[in-house]
Amino acid sequence: MNARTQTTRASASPPAADGVSEALAVALERGKTEFVTACYENQFAADLLQRFPNPYASEASRDEVERWFLAPLLDVLIHYARTGDPDYRHMYLSERRRYAPHRHGSQELRAYFAAVLPFEERLFTRPLDRSADAAIQWLQTLHAPLVSPAQGPELRLLAIGDCLLNEIQTFLLPLAVDAGTDLDIRYYYFSGLLGANIEQDGIAGTIKSGGVDLIAASYLTYEGIPLYRSLLESADRASPEDMQALVRGIMGFMSSHLAQVRELTDAPILLHNASGLPLTRWRMHVPLLPALSRGRRTAIGLLNAEIRKLSDEVSNCFLIDEYGITREHGLRDCARSILPPRIQKHAQFHPAVIGKHLADAYLDVMRDILILRKTKLLLVDFDNTLWHGVMADGPVEHFGARQQLLKRLSQQGIVLAALSKNDPANIRWEEMQLAAEDFVSLKINWNLKPNSIREIAAELSLGLDSFVLVDDNPVERELVRVELPSVQTLDATEEGTWRALERLFRMPNTRETSEARARTQMYREQAKRAQAVTDGSDYPSLMRALDLRGRIGLAKRSDLDRAAELVQRTNQFNTTTIRYSRGQLEEVMASPDGDLFVGELSDKFGDLGVVIAAVVKRTGDGAVIENFVMSCRAMGFGMEHATLAEIIAKQDGRRIIGRFVPSSRNQPASNFFAGAGFKQETENGEWMLEGELAAGAPWIRIEQR
Repeated sequence: MNARTQTTRASASPPAADGVSEALAVALERGKTEFVTACYENQFAADLLQRFPNPYASEASRDEVERWFLAPLLDVLIHYARTGDPDYRHMYLSERRRYAPHRHGSQELRAYFAAVLPFEERLFTRPLDRSADAAIQWLQTLHAPLVSPAQGPELRLLAIGDCLLNEIQTFLLPLAVDAGTDLDIRYYYFSGLLGANIEQDGIAGTIKSGGVDLIAASYLTYEGIPLYRSLLESADRASPEDMQALVRGIMGFMSSHLAQVRELTDAPILLHNASGLPLTRWRMHVPLLPALSRGRRTAIGLLNAEIRKLSDEVSNCFLIDEYGITREHGLRDCARSILPPRIQKHAQFHPAVIGKHLADAYLDVMRDILILRKTKLLLVDFDNTLWHGVMADGPVEHFGARQQLLKRLSQQGIVLAALSKNDPANIRWEEMQLAAEDFVSLKINWNLKPNSIREIAAELSLGLDSFVLVDDNPVERELVRVELPSVQTLDATEEGTWRALERLFRMPNTRETSEARARTQMYREQAKRAQAVTDGSDYPSLMRALDLRGRIGLAKRSDLDRAAELVQRTNQFNTTTIRYSRGQLEEVMASPDGDLFVGELSDKFGDLGVVIAAVVKRTGDGAVIENFVMSCRAMGFGMEHATLAEIIAKQDGRRIIGRFVPSSRNQPASNFFAGAGFKQETENGEWMLEGELAAGAPWIRIEQR
């Protein structure tokens, strides 16, 4: 996705040629009992469950699945075939996932449906004789999203909490398709029947095995937490002290669970507040009564004030304002079921209108995350981007809030580069809230912007997919899109652009550390190094002239934030791309059989800080380098070989094994172990050091930390 685009709901329907869909609806209605039985035996067949292990297969009896799930699901399909109503299409496709192995990822899910659906397509169309082929085509078109991947980047969403998440999924999946996103959703949820039990081990396993890009946490909408249920039920008679005690209990559960999640990953979290749903029967159906009693409004107000504080305290956390959304659209309308009563009263699922509105809110955040999640550097235009008007023509009206936003981002690790077609003499820095020193590079000239961008990438040793251009000129944005398609582009004239950049503060790209605050200066020094190296031809002499100094040793607690940042953000020189969390790195440091090594590098231009992190684990007489990560700004100096030598020296003569797992982006690390004298031991990426370690970089003066 290369720009923010306005999306519409996915509403494409299979063609209803010659009454095919109506004929199918009649056949489904007449054979419903037979079809329900056959669908169960197909979906829960022993050989299929062996191929696609699924814990949900044993959670309900056959009678429950047939009566409360399969029969209503066929009713939804019948209704869609007759009306073409896209809401029923979305419901049908979404609910097909309920008893499918959805925790195994989208690829496994598609393989499962490819095995299940052909039987059902033939079964449903068998009574149609002449129109059977056309009906099969109609069903195949309907089922296409279940078996075919969406075009565009993948976004992995882990959903934790109550069954509202199913309602959001119903409408979010088609929105994601329209937005060009392959959305992979995995669930760990509870209901009022199950209490507040959440499978923390399963959540941890999902995060560690496949990683996640986004986490949704919805604890309150359907009274999943017993304390929340008690708060609502007692709100009109509880004392202020009792109400506060219940709020504290609810917040204790939420904050404790979020802390456990945050230990596992720094992926952004979408945290829901409380809307007051579900409504009582009288308040749902009697318009003269307020949707919520005074006591419930007070209780929810107290709770939401604390949830807002929690969302500010938890890193990388976005607040999903259910309360505000339901007030905007009306609580009663949001609570209204999309299913007609005759289907809903027998259905295991109960999608409500609120799912539509929350899907829109999710999509808005997802769109920004997809555009900005790799961002390291913002390319900033000047005229009509940072101010209104052309500075060379005279006075301009400055966009002070935009300039302040960019300055704050630069202080939290996002590097700025000026990209303005202008004469440098025309820029009146004294008028601006940004200074020249806030930019790592000033490309203020009349060159083509793609050429200037290439120069910046070469100077800073950064990949173009970490660049985002903010420019008001559609011609300039299009030129960059065509010539440099991996660079994301944002329209400076859209308010959504600046809202997206504000959201960067709640993404892992930004963090309030001394390393982040100094990043602009470090990249400016990197540009000087690049220039110094290109000024000569004798590489060893050039390296010695840089006066390189390396400090290598075991990590300290004060190194954890930077080490975690390196491991989680580095893609190019990352031997296994294992994304250890800060907590996991802390466990390595505390283990008698593990070490976390870090390496710092400095030269005559300045201090690059910690540029290397390596995880080493010992087993018997061997030591395995499980991951070796180096910042791209340290590439080319030989620091990796110096660090490897220090690591090996600390292993007391053990057999040394290095692991390399190729990815789409870590090619720069592919020759690391081979070049140091390791030989490939196994096909799963293990390399063993045989003999002496190859000579490293003699121009680096190594010091112990």
